[in-house]
Amino acid sequence: MEEFRPLVADNLVLAVINNRGIKRQDFSESLGAYRLSENARKSFLQAFERKMSDEFKHPVFEYRCTYRRAIELQARLMARHLQENIAYQPLILR
Repeated sequence: MEEFRPLVADNLVLAVINNRGIKRQDFSESLGAYRLSENARKSFLQAFERKMSDEFKHPVFEYRCTYRRAIELQARLMARHLQENIAYQPLILR
């Protein structure tokens, strides 16, 4: 799943912050721990769902798919690698 960290997680967090979807006042601090407000959490999860539905052309299968579908495809490719020793190609988008 590490190959999805920059594509989904890091990209999403930076986009939400840069687009001011989450602001400093959306956080509260208690005993050294920070929490998102309920509205900010909903906003972030909506942005996550939009990101997971974004489409791109898969470099191995050469058809358009969502990030949600790509995670499944990459898991299947990893299984084939482990079971059949077929070379694994990580998902790299340029």
